[in-house]
Amino acid sequence: MCRGLRVLLVWLPAAVGACGLTPLIATADASADSVTGSPTSSWTTRGSIGARYTHPQRVAVSFAFMWLHDLGSGDIPSGWFAQVEPGTGGGKLSAGWCSFGATDAEPVTVPLAAVGLKGSVLYTWGSPLGAPSGETFIGPELDLSLFLVKASVGYLWPVGSSGQDRAGVVTWGVGMGF
Repeated sequence: MCRGLRVLLVWLPAAVGACGLTPLIATADASADSVTGSPTSSWTTRGSIGARYTHPQRVAVSFAFMWLHDLGSGDIPSGWFAQVEPGTGGGKLSAGWCSFGATDAEPVTVPLAAVGLKGSVLYTWGSPLGAPSGETFIGPELDLSLFLVKASVGYLWPVGSSGQDRAGVVTWGVGMGF
């Protein structure tokens, strides 16, 4: 069995256990302040999973955990997220900021549109596309979602590179997310 598949088989159950198979519903209280009567802010946690085809990882699964602010206030839901994305050609860890457009119901169940900006660390294994195996890359990525379809693009630089022979890698991906 190739090393990449072994790593995927180890990470997949751990990530599913951490994120769950459905969105998490651990909601902070959004009641009014007892002194001023003004609404207090709230944070809600959510989890998501997805399946994607990416460059350079090839086939990958995605597990994200989000801390979203002001879901019930009428403001645009936004917040921080952390993501694990094991694939057949590498594994990626990311963290960043996301914001959701219109949703089908409150609290957010299925976003109609979303955008995220994240910093990512990618380690390649197996046979990645357009990148050497066994290398670490770091850089920014942009995620865009419309309904359940997700697209991403970014540029990652090699860690510890010296000389002109070690170029960065353009990342991109398309897939479905829940």
